Formats: sequence, structure tokens, C-alpha cells
Amino acid sequence: MPKFSVIIPTYNRATLLKQALDSVFNQSFLDYEIIIVDDGSTDDTWQYLQSLKAKVTYYRQYNKGPAAARNLAAHHASGDYLAFLDSDDLWHPDTLRHLNQIIDQHPHVSWIRIPLIQFEHSPPPFLHSPLKYDSYPNLFSAFPKVCYVGSGQTCIHRDTFIRSGGYKPDLHTAEDHDLALRLGTLPNFVDILDPPLLACRVHPHNTTADPQKIYLGISQLIRSENNHLYPGDPHFTSVRRAIIAQHARSHSTALLKHSNKLAWSLYAQTFPWQLSSHAWKYVLGFPFLSLLSPR
Repeated sequence: MPKFSVIIPTYNRATLLKQALDSVFNQSFLDYEIIIVDDGSTDDTWQYLQSLKAKVTYYRQYNKGPAAARNLAAHHASGDYLAFLDSDDLWHPDTLRHLNQIIDQHPHVSWIRIPLIQFEHSPPPFLHSPLKYDSYPNLFSAFPKVCYVGSGQTCIHRDTFIRSGGYKPDLHTAEDHDLALRLGTLPNFVDILDPPLLACRVHPHNTTADPQKIYLGISQLIRSENNHLYPGDPHFTSVRRAIIAQHARSHSTALLKHSNKLAWSLYAQTFPWQLSSHAWKYVLGFPFLSLLSPR
């Protein structure tokens, strides 16, 4: 049984997938397996995966989205921990080594947040600085230092992920926010501070570039909170709502470039939470930004 199962969902990214896989093949820690799920690609992704033969395990599904693809891979995983990597991103050569170091030092750690850097064209050079991290009783206790754990930033104990039900397959964006909120009280959370271990590629085909999907994803978080679907005692209610409000601030502002209606909907849905979070700059500034929006 390997220490890590590296899980990579992919869709029509054959060229980028090769780069992502190279960053895994070049890891300094070697006790891992790679599981890839082709989410119904129409390019030569499937042919490329077949050429890899025994180097990876791969599956194919009809296009159901990245959440369903990650869940399928997790179902077939045998590693103690699941480490997620998107097919357009890259790992530091020591990503798994540092994760293993943390697990050795904290045997009961349930999940770990991996720090990232962003790039558009050429990947920035990775730093080889000493490992630094903070440990917390749970994710909610790490707020406001930590409020976001992206799917590609996630390393989680396999049994914990399976018991949680994994990512919600009906969410094509914000599924990582939703999982983080559902696991917010999970004990033994570690946040890596340095060095950045993930290079996240920014390009027009990111799923977060779709305004409709952004709106639907954040709205689902709001509905789940209002329907009391997230864990935590009353003390953590304000934390959960502050986290969702922060997501809504960034995404509603971005949505102004595409749809005033959708942007205003997120503003209105989270207005009481923005007041509770004392987000005065956003509360007062959003209407003026809306007036300046070209749409």
C-alpha cells in the first residue's frame, strides 16, 4: 500500500497533463501511486494515458465534471493519503516529501493545505526553503489566517475523504469550498506556510472563468449554510458565514465584468454576513463598482 495516491482529473488537456505528470514523476519522495480520470476528453488524452501503461492507473467516464472524477479516483485509491493535483498545475519536486515529513511529525493529521503560486505562461522557479507550517485543532480554528483550501491544495487521509462523501458531483465550481466547510471541524488540520509546493496555472479555460458556474457554486454554499448542512457549534456559525462572505466578495466583484444581475444577487444573499464581518469597504464600495461596470 503506497503512502500517497496522487489523484488527477483531466478533460481535454493532453499537453498540460503531460507537464503535470512530469512534475509528479520528478518527485523526490517515491512511495506513491498515480490515478487519473479522463472526464470524457475528445482530444488525444485517452491515447496518451494508454501509452503510459503501468506508470499510472487510469479510468474514463462520461463528462461529469472534476468533482465526480476526483471521487471516482478516490474510490480506487489504495494510499493512506490522497493528494489532489489538477491537470493544468505543477508540483514542487519536494511536495510529497514535505507532506510525508508533516505526517511523520503529526501521525494523527487528517488533512493538510498546500501553499501555491500562480503563473500564466512560464512556471516560476520553485524555492527550496525550509518547511514551515502551522497546526490547528481544525480548519475553522485557523480562520481568518486560512479560509480557503482549493482542491489542488488538498492532501487528506483517504478514509476521512471517503467517509465525508467526497466532493459534490453536482458542483462544477466551489466544490472545494463546500468540502472545506463540511470538514471544517475535522480534527488535526495543518497549513503549510513555506515553501509554495503547487504552481497553479491561470488561463482562460479554468473552470473558475465561467461566470454562471461561479454564481451557481457560491449560491449553493449560501443555501447549504442557510439549511444548516455544515458542521460546527454556534461559535463556528459566524466563522462559516464569514468564510462564505469572503468568497462572495471576491466572486461577486469579478462577476461585475459579466453580469450585474448575478453579481448583485450574491451581494444581496450575503449582505447580513458582510455586515457581521465588518466588510465595510465591500458593502459601501460594491454599488459604486456596479455603476462603473460596462454591463
